[in-house]
Amino acid sequence: MNAVVSQKPKADTFPAMLNAYKAEIARALPRHLDGDRMARIALTCFRSNPKLGACDPKSVFASIIVASQLGLEPGVMGQCYLIPYKDECQLQIGYQGLIDLVRRTGKVVRIEAHVVHQNDTFTYRTGLNTVLEHEPAVDGEPGTSRLAYAVAEFVDGGYHVEVMSRQQIEAIRDRSQNVINAKKYGKKTPWDTDPDEMWRKTLIRRICKYLPKSAEMAMALALDNAADRGGQKIAVEDAIEGTWAPVEYSEDQATEADAPPAVVLPNCSDETFEKKKAGWRMAVQTGNKSVNDLIAMIQTKELLTSDQKIEIASWASNGSAE
Repeated sequence: MNAVVSQKPKADTFPAMLNAYKAEIARALPRHLDGDRMARIALTCFRSNPKLGACDPKSVFASIIVASQLGLEPGVMGQCYLIPYKDECQLQIGYQGLIDLVRRTGKVVRIEAHVVHQNDTFTYRTGLNTVLEHEPAVDGEPGTSRLAYAVAEFVDGGYHVEVMSRQQIEAIRDRSQNVINAKKYGKKTPWDTDPDEMWRKTLIRRICKYLPKSAEMAMALALDNAADRGGQKIAVEDAIEGTWAPVEYSEDQATEADAPPAVVLPNCSDETFEKKKAGWRMAVQTGNKSVNDLIAMIQTKELLTSDQKIEIASWASNGSAE
């Protein structure tokens, strides 16, 4: 493949590279997508977002190749998006793309996710027989979002249901490196502009862990998780050969890469605060509290200063006992 790439004409812009590698895109596509159509969609996405012009054209092209391999169209359909990040383009999977990949397995006839608001009527019971009933408040104000759920119906009968509370969803949001960076620089993310969509996507991602998977589905989930951690560079050669794969990662795992920068208070004289830290540390180590419980508690219940909250959140997210 390196020999093939070296024989290609030099293309230092994305449109030129798209034209030079059109045959490679066509070969990467599944049967239900057309190479010319994919090239037109890619070019439209590129021209509609001026920031992509500042990205390395190879990163834009590599993202298009990977999207082609997954059989997902970037853009307004919501299957995937080309996101400029500094001088690199990142491929981000939309929840419509995840739904499409699940349906393509042929083993799921229905999959959907919904947000439950404060004024909705909602019943959920689990056991030998699962009961889930949701009656949205269609008249008047629905109220704040309080939980979300996803349902998958299998071809051979039966369902799988996942329900997550606001606290669980926001804990996943707050571990996203993209969200952390956006807050640092005062920028907005889809969590700010389209929160209900992100809640639904979080539930689709969660339920997909328990559904039949194709190779494309597994790759899309891993790719989406990598995007949450700030992305992962894709080499054009690896994308064309199909040898690129994102690092495996679980959305429930808090790692150093996801944690906000630690705030060190070297001369902390608040004796009560130090005692609280010791108690929280012990609670996590003994399993009486999870890291998510701890973060939620200090954000909503404890009367701490902003610096103290940041310190504890950083320690908890890193899972450190230092």
